[in-house]
Amino acid sequence: MTMHSILFARFRLKALSLLFAAVLWLFVMLETGDEHEFAVKLKPVNTASGFTVAINPPELKARLGGVRALLLRQQLIGLTVEIDLSQRDAGALTLKSSDSHLQVVPGLKLLALSPGSLEIIISQQK
Repeated sequence: MTMHSILFARFRLKALSLLFAAVLWLFVMLETGDEHEFAVKLKPVNTASGFTVAINPPELKARLGGVRALLLRQQLIGLTVEIDLSQRDAGALTLKSSDSHLQVVPGLKLLALSPGSLEIIISQQK
């Protein structure tokens, strides 16, 4: 038998087997559980005109757990928390980090959120 006849004998069956193996591998890889850490962007909203806002730290870290396919979807969407400053005047403000405003893809679980608090400094522009 020649090398050509060995490689191309029952070619359709070999190609089908390879396709089945690839689909099975993708299914297993995307359905297994995992954890991933995401940066949470903080966005101040409803700030009075003439004021500037400084947030320390500028972003939070959220550790999420779930299946890889959902973690990948969350990575594409990203995480953002809007901080409403409509009733705030100039000065310093400390807020506790909370998951109540964090919109996570259904099926994922928030495992940790750090740091525990945010310092927001609102100052009047000169």
